[in-house]
Amino acid sequence: MANSLLKQIQYENETWKKVIYTMMDENVHFKLRLTEVLKPEHEKNFLEKAENFQTCFLELDEKILILRDHLTRLNKLIMEKNETDQQMVIIKNSRNDFRTNMNLLENHFNKLREDFNQYLFKNYDNGEPIKSKAI
Repeated sequence: MANSLLKQIQYENETWKKVIYTMMDENVHFKLRLTEVLKPEHEKNFLEKAENFQTCFLELDEKILILRDHLTRLNKLIMEKNETDQQMVIIKNSRNDFRTNMNLLENHFNKLREDFNQYLFKNYDNGEPIKSKAI
C-alpha cells in the first residue's frame, strides 16, 4: 500500500511541477507586458499601480520558488524508499502542507492575473494608453 501511495504522490508532484513552471513562465510574461505598456506619458496614478503590480510579480516569484523547493524536498523524501510508518507520516504531512500552500498560491496567482489583465484592459484603447482629458 505504501508503494501505491508513493506512486500517487509522485504523480501529483509531477503535475504540480508543471503548474509551478507554467506560473513561473506566465509571471515572466506579466513582467514583460508591464515593461511594454510603461511609457513616459502615463499619468502618475497609472505608474503607481504599475509599480504595485511589479512588486506583486516579484513577490510571486519568491512564493513560487519556495513552493518549488518544497516540492523538491518532498520528491527527495519519496525517493529515499524508506517506507517506515514514521517516514510515511512525514511524507503525507509534507504533501498535505504542500497541497494547501499550492492551492493558496494558485488562487493568489489567478487573482493577480485577472487584476492585471483587467487593469490593462481598462487603461488601454486601441493599444494606446487612455489619457485623461484636460478640462
